[in-house]
Amino acid sequence: MIGSKPSPEGAVPSVWIADDEVAETLFSYLAALGHTRIAYVAGPAELEHTRLRAEVLHAMASDGIAGEVITTDFSPARASAVTRSQLSGRLRPTAIVYDNDVMAVAGLRVAQEMGRAVPRDVSIASFDDSVIAGLINPSITAMTRDTFELGEQAATLLLQQIVAGLNLPSAQGPTPTLTARESTAPPAAAS
Repeated sequence: MIGSKPSPEGAVPSVWIADDEVAETLFSYLAALGHTRIAYVAGPAELEHTRLRAEVLHAMASDGIAGEVITTDFSPARASAVTRSQLSGRLRPTAIVYDNDVMAVAGLRVAQEMGRAVPRDVSIASFDDSVIAGLINPSITAMTRDTFELGEQAATLLLQQIVAGLNLPSAQGPTPTLTARESTAPPAAAS
């Protein structure tokens, strides 16, 4: 099992990633660039990583960051609709963070269709990275995770669990790292 926190004691173990730390890295990077209005286009609200990431963004309010969380179904269609709505509002975000790269690509396309320059008018980032995020123009800033190592750790833990016969402790997986690309820059007013 792969999760955002270790499994409770006595439960089947998991390989977990500290999604709150991942969110802190990405949202803090955008704040350091000067973004004060950040929209987070998330997956379903009941998912653990959505809650953890949203909590981190909301906690940044004390630092002057206005964060808005919009939950979706992970689809490009819903990400497109949310992006269009966000970029049509009076107080538009200066940065939009998506839960995955597919949603980010959909959001980038909408921004471009609306004549919003990325990153001059709006920065775009993703919590997931893939080859596509680095190939499109502009390339998308993302949190890069070693999915091969994560899968290897999960498989190893599963095999160890089968042999052990009792529940082993959970293991922390590799921490994703920030890959800053062309889609993020200081907001136009802060430049």
